[in-house]
Amino acid sequence: MDHHCPWFNNCVGFSTYKFFLLTLFYLIALSLLTASTTVSYVVEAWLLEDMQRRLPLLPSRVQLTLLAALSSLITVRLGIFFCSHLSMTLRNQTTLEYLRKPTFRNPGDSYNVGEYRNFVEVFGTRKSLWMLPVFTSLGDGVHFPTKLRPVLGEDVFSHGWSSSPTGSDRGMGRSVVRGNTERGSTVTKTR
Repeated sequence: MDHHCPWFNNCVGFSTYKFFLLTLFYLIALSLLTASTTVSYVVEAWLLEDMQRRLPLLPSRVQLTLLAALSSLITVRLGIFFCSHLSMTLRNQTTLEYLRKPTFRNPGDSYNVGEYRNFVEVFGTRKSLWMLPVFTSLGDGVHFPTKLRPVLGEDVFSHGWSSSPTGSDRGMGRSVVRGNTERGSTVTKTR
């Protein structure tokens, strides 16, 4: 579980996180559209005499002003909220992990497998479906990819071992196949 959302009255977790982010995005787009279309009318209603004759009633002007102000406020607040959740998505971190930092032996050693791969875990591999409300998240909700780290400790790489035959793609694997642990053996990954 990522967190319980009182606005949706539902828990946001593995199977609902993409929908949560998309809902925030759609709400921001709607409130931004509302704010951008009403601001020009608010300026005209209060500053131009021609519009004041067309909208002689004060309540109409007040309603337009309130609509523009409220939609602008909602856009800013939801934008900040969306950016924080998108940032957590790119770090592959839940809200609970963000609020209560887990303790790892090495800071940063967690489920963060890179910004793009973290994003793909939530939104799926098909870019054409990223903005659509269909379930495309990768995985089963129980097992998650982790950074590839040696089993024997922090100084393993100083002994000549590498995370792959070339050593260039360290920390990018989904699952790890560990071979012989003698000096000189390699830890390889499977895709």
